[in-house]
Amino acid sequence: MARRKMDYSSYRGRKTFTDILRIIAVVLLILVVLGGGLLLFGQRYLVYRDGGVTLELPFLHREKGDGSQPELGEISVVVRPPASSSEQGEDQNEPAVDAVAVTAEELLDGTAQEKAQQAGASAIVVDMKMDSGALGWRSGEAIARNVRANSQTEQINERLTQCLDETQLHTVARLSCFKDGLVGADSGCVLRDSGGNRWKDSDGALWTTPENNAVRSYLARAAAELAAMGFDEVMLDHCGWPGDAAGETVNGKPAGDLAQRQKTMEKFLAEVADDLQPYETELSVRCGESEANGEDELTGLTAALLERYADGLWRSDSADALPERR
Repeated sequence: MARRKMDYSSYRGRKTFTDILRIIAVVLLILVVLGGGLLLFGQRYLVYRDGGVTLELPFLHREKGDGSQPELGEISVVVRPPASSSEQGEDQNEPAVDAVAVTAEELLDGTAQEKAQQAGASAIVVDMKMDSGALGWRSGEAIARNVRANSQTEQINERLTQCLDETQLHTVARLSCFKDGLVGADSGCVLRDSGGNRWKDSDGALWTTPENNAVRSYLARAAAELAAMGFDEVMLDHCGWPGDAAGETVNGKPAGDLAQRQKTMEKFLAEVADDLQPYETELSVRCGESEANGEDELTGLTAALLERYADGLWRSDSADALPERR
């Protein structure tokens, strides 16, 4: 009896060739299911760039800029377009407004005023919504809370309001519109190429699509919040689709319905203007010369739209003044 028990015990631990084949089959089945799921649901996270195709997961894009440096670079000129051809005269020779770019933190600690004084500038451009999507204040919008874009500084809104009330400088809130890594990480808001894949620009940044109504409303209400805080002017940067060579991938060759893009941008600018109406806040757009002259239609902006809605234009491609539009 003892021997039988020993034989049974040793036999019980063996695996037959059939058992091994079954294990291999199960593993292969799991791999096939995972691969199919990745192919089916992961396409929305494939990003096509010049260097190839990469898989970008949403949680990898919730990184906020630290706000230590403004993202707009050197800013020195604003051009005020004439309201009509009949008003041309002395106003067309009005000097441009010199400004320095600062962060919200520099406005709070007094560094912004020092920079403006050293540069002899009469205005400061405060980077309030960065290209990353991070905000320099606490917005009441649900989108800002959902993507964790709000500033974590305590009582930031109240402190900004006090600083804006006390300063004698012309204050401009820079708002990066559709270049937004945080909101762009949402598959329903991200800008895609003609193949339906998530698109990144040469900086490796995600954009949101201007076609999304929620995105446009979020930006318009964000502009209103900044106006309510006391900013003299709100500057819309990256306002529209990517243009020139940078946007060829997303725009396709040729681009889609350009007339529809212009209608979309008119809706957006009109919504921003309406939300700013209760405040004495100017609306300006930062763009290149080709956009201001209506030569770059890919963005959706036209010279007529800028003339109608923008109180001023900031040039993004040079420190030289833009020619005034007639």
